[in-house]
Amino acid sequence: GRPRRGPAVWWPVAAAAGIFFAVVAILLVRPAPQETGSLSAPRIRTFPPEEKLVDPSPEALKYAALLKAARFTLADAIRSALLETGGGAAIDAGLEDEDGKVVYSVDVAKDDKTVEIALDAKTGMVVERKTEDDDHSRLAKAFKTPLADLIENALRAVPGTAVAAELEIEKGRAELHVTIVSEGRVRWVALDASTGAILKEQEAGKKSRKEDGEEKR
Repeated sequence: GRPRRGPAVWWPVAAAAGIFFAVVAILLVRPAPQETGSLSAPRIRTFPPEEKLVDPSPEALKYAALLKAARFTLADAIRSALLETGGGAAIDAGLEDEDGKVVYSVDVAKDDKTVEIALDAKTGMVVERKTEDDDHSRLAKAFKTPLADLIENALRAVPGTAVAAELEIEKGRAELHVTIVSEGRVRWVALDASTGAILKEQEAGKKSRKEDGEEKR
């Protein structure tokens, strides 16, 4: 008669394959974990060790205290604020003490309104959002490079930590004015927003390099 078939050996392989594909499916459909706080919260990162202050001015002491609470950069805060507003152009940003809480405050020009976003400087969580009727659309259109990128350009010229930045039109020229804590001092830098060239650089309370050079001529 017909030879007897041996025991089926294929079913353990099929069972193992089924379990494997089921696990893969679960991993694919499981939602990714979200950061605590705002969905647009920036990636938290610790700043380098504190530098010893060599400028005992009130401004230097103020920023030294604020930076102790900050866990991400001014540029990170600006990009996070733009995610929160769904676009627009950041025109002003700074590290501030708001009723005892250290925050990054970012003004975003969007259409004919200005949206003010306050981010907790430690967690990145949005703690306040309000819309004003101030129209800064003309100012925003004068700048071809985003504020966050302009700040990073400034930091390549003057390494340090940016704590405030503002876009302005000076004598028909688009400029970035940024305050940087550098080597324990507070420095102020003005850049041409179109070319990235440094226009002025000075230590807080002192004359700029450009002004000092003009006086010596």
